[in-house]
Amino acid sequence: MGHGMAAMLAGAALALQLAAGSVSFAAAPVQVPLGALPPAAASTAPAKGTDAYNLAYYTDLAVLACAGTYAPKTSEAWQYLRHYGWTIEPQQAEQDRHIANYMTARTALPDGHTLYVVAFRGSADKKDWKEDLTVKHVPFERAQTRKTAAAVQKDAAPAQNAAAKRPAAAGTPQAAVPMVHKGFNDYTDAALAGLAQTDLFDRLRADPGSHLLLTGHSLGGAAATLLGMRLVTEGVPRDQVHVITFGAPAIGNDAFAETYGPRLNLLRVVNTADPIPGSLQAVFGGYRQFGDVLTFQIPRQVSNMTHGINLYLDAAWKHYADAAQEAVDAGLLQDLPERRDDTSYPLVGLYFEEKGGKKARNLAFLPYLRRFLTNAYKADLPHYVILPDTDQEQVTRSGADYVLTVAIAGEPSRYDEGWYLTLDQGLQDVKTGRWLALTRSSRRTSPEAGNVEAAMAALRQQRDVLQEQLPWYP
Repeated sequence: MGHGMAAMLAGAALALQLAAGSVSFAAAPVQVPLGALPPAAASTAPAKGTDAYNLAYYTDLAVLACAGTYAPKTSEAWQYLRHYGWTIEPQQAEQDRHIANYMTARTALPDGHTLYVVAFRGSADKKDWKEDLTVKHVPFERAQTRKTAAAVQKDAAPAQNAAAKRPAAAGTPQAAVPMVHKGFNDYTDAALAGLAQTDLFDRLRADPGSHLLLTGHSLGGAAATLLGMRLVTEGVPRDQVHVITFGAPAIGNDAFAETYGPRLNLLRVVNTADPIPGSLQAVFGGYRQFGDVLTFQIPRQVSNMTHGINLYLDAAWKHYADAAQEAVDAGLLQDLPERRDDTSYPLVGLYFEEKGGKKARNLAFLPYLRRFLTNAYKADLPHYVILPDTDQEQVTRSGADYVLTVAIAGEPSRYDEGWYLTLDQGLQDVKTGRWLALTRSSRRTSPEAGNVEAAMAALRQQRDVLQEQLPWYP
């Protein structure tokens, strides 16, 4: 393992140097309400607890970015991120008949710097699969445009010496030089050509306090890793570039992993049933993974859906919610409060109700969606108070101008392993007693379809209703 991923948001008001295993991030000030607020007293927070929280936070942020690349026009994940201030642009670049699909995004940080995100799509059509199956190796040094041949040879020397003591793997060139997957390399070349037409890299170099998160699922994870390696070997500071991949295959041979692997801040997220991360080395040989690894345990009942992005999206949210709760319980994080006061807005009495009988209790993921939705409502309202019930005396005592009732329920399907997520919403004007809106959003979901995806869709529909009735609602 390397020395670790440097603090992602160094210099921010809430920044904190962390280390999770050998991967570290700063406290998360990015305005996406994924469960809790940044530490109130970061300087006193024990490293172990904050490590777990921040690692989980950025993993969930990365998978949200990845999820949208498959359906850029209709993505619930991207609409969710845009709601919290993210600027997102879908991109497509072509070079030498190789087409790369990705997104670019950015958000301002509290310290005035910028967090940039580039997320690459995984295999979604025949051209993508062609890139996956182009398994011929090519020398990685072709990307080292700013290095002399002698410098490249010097970099490769330790790997060459180590490789000389072992037999060459099947399918690999006999020369022990850093080699990478040709299809992935061509895909990355196309993406790099497209990104070179923007000012992203210039902005990154001009502002040492900014950071770039590269991420991708499957083929997209391979491209994110190769692009990150290209940038750090061509002079972008290592601590500015961070890579998080999901279900990504290996991209190079032993010499590549040994020579260049320690240079990159790479976190590989895999699950226990996904065959793709080990596919190239198992089928073709001559490939080796590197970087730090976060493994999600996948229940047996969903083992036939092991590689899809929605499976990773659900697992990442569960992982984050658990890490956030542990940090809150340990006093490291301030949970979203029971009351928030910004008196320039009307006061909303917010009442949450959970519905569902014994059958709903068997829906293991439902509590995680309840937290997801509860946090979203809290984060949206600038002036609210949580109500223990909605009787007239309680409402009057609270001083609320409106009462917003939210009921979250799950109902198992009678026919298969799927289920229905229902989000009921009622908005009442306290002064007149009139109900302004009574609406229901019901979404069928499953691990394959995506539980978090369903929750984001239901939330978006209900937000639209509130924005119609309350012009100041974000």
